[in-house]
This record gives sequence, C-alpha cells and structure tokens, in this order.
Amino acid sequence: MIRKFLWVLIPLFLTACSLVAPKYETKQAEQAAMAFFEHLSAERYGEADAMYAGDYSTLVSNNPQISLDDHTALWKNGCEINGLQCLPIYRILKSEKFSLNEFWLTVEFKDKNGGVFVRGPCCGATAEEMPLVSQFDVYVIERDGKYFVTSLPVYVP
Repeated sequence: MIRKFLWVLIPLFLTACSLVAPKYETKQAEQAAMAFFEHLSAERYGEADAMYAGDYSTLVSNNPQISLDDHTALWKNGCEINGLQCLPIYRILKSEKFSLNEFWLTVEFKDKNGGVFVRGPCCGATAEEMPLVSQFDVYVIERDGKYFVTSLPVYVP
C-alpha cells in the first residue's frame, strides 16, 4: 500500500518541481540583466564585464587602440564614446526561457530623465522610414548556476 502511494506521490512531486524551477530560473535571469545594465549605467564597467558572456567584436572593432584583453576600457569607450546607450532597465515586459539555459527578455530602458528610453530615427531617416523603438530584446545565458548577459546595450550612432 505504501509503495503504491509513493509511486503516485513521487511523479506529482517531480512535476511540481519542474513547474517551479523555470520561474525561479527566469527570475534569476531577470535579476542578472537588471544588475548588468545597472553596473554599466553607473560606470562600474569591471562589475558589468564579470556578468557578460557575449561577443566583444563590436567593442574591439570600434576601439582598435585598446587591447583586446582590456574589457573595462572597451566598455568605458563603448558607453561613453561609441554610442552604446548604457542605461538601466526601466522594466521587464516579458521574459521567457527558450532553451535549456537561455532566456529572452523584452525590456524598456530608463532614459536620463527617468522616463522610458526611445530610440528615434537615425541618419536622416524619417519616423515613417525608421519608426521609434522603446522595447528591446536582451538575452541571458545560465552557466553552472550563474547568469550572464549576452546582449550589448542599445546602439545609437
């Protein structure tokens, strides 16, 4: 009798755990994204770099005078000179775990005045040709229980 009860109870317990785990993991990914962009906006480039697992090729190509290994200087130039909008996240609109260890977030960033950042038309285009954008995708990856952002900040030339 007890064995039958356990055979029913164990699958129910495992199912419940699998429903809770993705929500916890998604929350961790959201917190990592919030912290990463907060570090960048506060000019704590070394702390932000420790939370980044993306590609540096854009930062390197925009800053050929900086050593490939000097990530702090690459972030500093990216945020202060090269047009990356190193803003804190205003709010997370959507988050989804889309693979075993990857997360996709749709966010709005906070502009310098405390409102929602809006990227406008660029390079002579009109708003009809290049509509305003206020929602951006941010990707996060989990490795060995730690969460890392793989997306660069929004770029404005």
